[in-house]
Amino acid sequence: MIRPKLHTSVWDKKEIENIYNNLDINIEDKIDYAGRPVHWSQDCFEKNKQWIFNKLKTLYTDIKYHELQGELIVAPWPAPMHLDAQHSNKRPFLQVVIPLKFIGSFDNYKWQGLFVFKQYCVHDNPEGYEWHIIDKNPYLKRWKLKKILRSLPWSDVDGNRVKLTNKRLHSGEDFGDEKYHQVIKSKRWLDGFEIDSYFPYDIGDMLVFSPYVLHCSGDFTKDNIEKKVFFRVRIYKDAKIKTGYAI
Repeated sequence: MIRPKLHTSVWDKKEIENIYNNLDINIEDKIDYAGRPVHWSQDCFEKNKQWIFNKLKTLYTDIKYHELQGELIVAPWPAPMHLDAQHSNKRPFLQVVIPLKFIGSFDNYKWQGLFVFKQYCVHDNPEGYEWHIIDKNPYLKRWKLKKILRSLPWSDVDGNRVKLTNKRLHSGEDFGDEKYHQVIKSKRWLDGFEIDSYFPYDIGDMLVFSPYVLHCSGDFTKDNIEKKVFFRVRIYKDAKIKTGYAI
């Protein structure tokens, strides 16, 4: 697995501002499987794909243009703990977050970043796995997430299989307001998951991490941020990846 890495000041903030101001954002509004609004635009990504690729190529020299897929995302809520999906039976090798704008923010924000855990999992669920505060959500009952969560083939960053313990390794306060995040302290079945790092990225930075690592947003509402606007990019390789095995 690739270790998470925050590349700081990759772009000048003025350059990012120009990219954002020139976006022709034709947002597609949908509802995700946790019942929340999702706003994204693949068209905005395609129009800026070459710009993104040129910078990525300087840091990861073996990638190819056709391997990049992504979208512009406008997030009005902090994302809870989740594993990303493997779309159309294709499994991404690398995931990249490029922040463009924190709407409504101040200069001293600190909760707009991403928590990355120490647990990784390669899986075949086309919708990903996500745990949300909405306990009455019918999807949670249908998925029987308590059982699924404990039975997934977890590994560490080096690909070594790990067994979840019943030890409390963090508190729910690590994830911010309970309105947006799973109440960890009341869910014994989430014991054993351990935070690796928190990356408070800024405009001009680029966060690179494995698509297979458990992760979640910081509660950016604490910084009076109303929305985050960013590119999410995935890099796909031709190599076959078996479910449950590290890459």
